[in-house]
Amino acid sequence: MIEKRNNMDKNVSFEAKDPSLGYYYQVLYSLYLMLGRREIPNLTIKLEDLDDLVINCSENLHLIQLKHHNTEDSSLSDRSLDFWKTIRVWSSEIKQGKIKEIDNTIFSLITTGKVSDNSFLLKLKDGKSRDAEYALKEMIKISADQSVESTKKAYEAFSNLSDTQKKLLVNNVYIIDQEVDIVEVTKLIESQLKYNVPQNKVNALFDGVIGWWLKQCINLLSNSGQSEIKDIDLQNAIWAIIETLKQDNLPDSFVLDLIENLNEYENHIFFKQLKLIALGNRSLLNAVNNFRKAYGQKNKWLQDGLIMPDELEKYENNLYDNWNIMFSIVVDKIDGTENSQQLIQAGQDFYNEFIVKSHPNIRPNYSSVYYPIGSYHMLAEEKRIGWHPNYDKLID
Repeated sequence: MIEKRNNMDKNVSFEAKDPSLGYYYQVLYSLYLMLGRREIPNLTIKLEDLDDLVINCSENLHLIQLKHHNTEDSSLSDRSLDFWKTIRVWSSEIKQGKIKEIDNTIFSLITTGKVSDNSFLLKLKDGKSRDAEYALKEMIKISADQSVESTKKAYEAFSNLSDTQKKLLVNNVYIIDQEVDIVEVTKLIESQLKYNVPQNKVNALFDGVIGWWLKQCINLLSNSGQSEIKDIDLQNAIWAIIETLKQDNLPDSFVLDLIENLNEYENHIFFKQLKLIALGNRSLLNAVNNFRKAYGQKNKWLQDGLIMPDELEKYENNLYDNWNIMFSIVVDKIDGTENSQQLIQAGQDFYNEFIVKSHPNIRPNYSSVYYPIGSYHMLAEEKRIGWHPNYDKLID
């Protein structure tokens, strides 16, 4: 069974609406569950399959309904919609034959709310007071009254099960209330990861794992062909991210959407430098996106404490030296030339040849191409380097 925790932060306030938080909660809680079950072999998780979450392993099938609420007074009572809508889902799937081995399936309703003190639902919690037989009798009694429209279909779905199916279902229903909310589950994920890396790299590992997991969840919920997330894939992803956090590497942890509109960059110095050599729009777009991503990634590394300013300064000086050697050759070749078109062509040729060459990596095992190229554009933004032979005179 899932270990219940009682460390909810009762003072958390949320601005987002319940449905949106519910989706995020589903994604984060599924990761939390997978991380907490590392000792179970061949574990897989599915989203929005037979249930919100479906955990499959060699031992049994585990169907989980998640209910995330913002308010402190969210409670489960005898006729609670959260409970009976969940029973409707499970009953319908049993009736349709989608769940064949009821006795080998665990049905969990996990909620951030609280079961009312006088509700029979208390008998469906794990522990000494659990009494599934008593709960079944109450459910049969309640579902017989189908006069309330909001719960009518749920009562019907449960009533349509055979006596044996009802008993098997209720025997395996577990309610976990007062579960951690979306803020606390995030903290728990971070705590499960923190022993894998030094303290100053925990945030970077967390961001990397969350990013990878979110991508897997998107694949599950789209028509990508991926049907489940395997524990071995999560394990491999974590180790791959850890590899990028070693002293000879860095993670690509800054994510942003590529832009297609260049207008907002026309006043940037690096952009003006590229216009000086009449660079085409496609090349301009690549340059802008490399600049944006490298700029964001550098700040993310600094923010996460993965790199120090003096290492960045040393690297940028290395890039400057690399540029200066080749730029000096270009300037020497056209020394004395005043023909503006020849100067533009010389700068354009230099840029096109230079930008596709191999460039110094910031660390030995860091190999992303965008970062050194984007860093050159950051240097161009400072006018430390340029592409036109007379860039220092032509750029204000």
